[in-house]
Amino acid sequence: LITKPMLTGDAGFLLSFGAVTGIALIEPAFKHLIDLELPGTIESAMASFSVMLFTLPILLYFYYQIPIFSIVLNLIIVPLLAVLMIMGIITALLGLFGVPIVALPAALCHLIILFYGACCRIFSEGDGMIIVGGRPSALRIFLYYLILFTMIILLYRLKRKGFKALLLLTALSAMLLLMFFKPVRGIDYLMLDIGQGDCNLLRSPTGNCYMVDCGSSDEKEIAKYKVIPAVKSMGISKIDIAVMTHSDADHINGFEEILGMEEAQGIKIKTLLMPDIGEKDESYRRLMELAGKKGCKVRLIKKGDEFKDGEMTVRCLNPEKGCRAEDANDYSTVLSVRYRNFSLLLTGDVQGENEEKLKEEAEGAYTILKVAHHGSKNSSPEELLRLIRPGYALISCGRENRYGHPHKETMERLEAVGAESFITKDSGAIEVKSDGRNLKIKEFLRK
Repeated sequence: LITKPMLTGDAGFLLSFGAVTGIALIEPAFKHLIDLELPGTIESAMASFSVMLFTLPILLYFYYQIPIFSIVLNLIIVPLLAVLMIMGIITALLGLFGVPIVALPAALCHLIILFYGACCRIFSEGDGMIIVGGRPSALRIFLYYLILFTMIILLYRLKRKGFKALLLLTALSAMLLLMFFKPVRGIDYLMLDIGQGDCNLLRSPTGNCYMVDCGSSDEKEIAKYKVIPAVKSMGISKIDIAVMTHSDADHINGFEEILGMEEAQGIKIKTLLMPDIGEKDESYRRLMELAGKKGCKVRLIKKGDEFKDGEMTVRCLNPEKGCRAEDANDYSTVLSVRYRNFSLLLTGDVQGENEEKLKEEAEGAYTILKVAHHGSKNSSPEELLRLIRPGYALISCGRENRYGHPHKETMERLEAVGAESFITKDSGAIEVKSDGRNLKIKEFLRK
């Protein structure tokens, strides 16, 4: 650490030393509590549990989830580590001299690694194999380890086993609550930084998760590297409702990526909402077919449709049923979200005549406007902005994008109506939290 201090922020370093620390500190405390000679299998399980207990906050901080059968998996994997290490050393030594018999220990190493892979797949596939807890705050992590170390000290100091058992149960319950119990307060809206594209996450006050659009034209595998980690960091394991505003690639290729993944790798989309239009292009039909194959319900949405989620109301303002448009942007789904005194207008890439019609459908002022078409100069006309009077304007676009988004004209119109603007190319991801009265905006600034 003296020569490489940045390792203190490295997941591999923290997990390795955390595992050793767990075995060194927690396992002896448990043995002291039981004060009996234990069979080898139980002792191994205790060591595995000690490792999991110490590394739990580290796993959640970096990966947002834990495999619930990791203790059982370790009982299978750990005993073979010694064999793997010895055979690996023999392979390396014999290989230096080109001895033909090196194929035998090398083959054994290969078989053990294949066995490891098969075990990991078995213990990670299917519902309930992985618990998504989200990223714990620094305060929660501090309190977790404070309780853990206090518990270890008291297990040695207390005399009566009944008190020790009660202490252990209380401490473990408190630690798990700190990591996994995160009550939802109000509404949480996140505009992801995915380059030249759109992806909006919305968690309702009841805990349901919505994803409006998911795609990018200049970044690859956004679901794997950005969207899914962001969803899981919020403690969300599934998308209750996904909304495709229109079928342009920079709004749907992330959906295609998610739906094409194995369930253990990604997240589940329960329902996909698609605009109820007349002619459906190839991209529209392809996404609908892919969703059907993955067991995702597909529902059509049109102007006037409305649904409630607790105190939150979502109303569709565009498109009209059977709408026919030459440009997919024209039929973009527009959603009006209201929760107490908080309001959000999600506009997709709506433009032209249908954007003009929003003046008739808009429901007064909005707290947040998701600016249409990445801030294009032809979007967000002055009359509409004066009608909805957004307090804040959020724009999703890529750094140094070839379109020049957001355009100067759009920014000037937003400034003229008093909207404070946030742009992903400058701010990174943008998070808005509200309890229906107060508002907090956080920027995940680029490094």
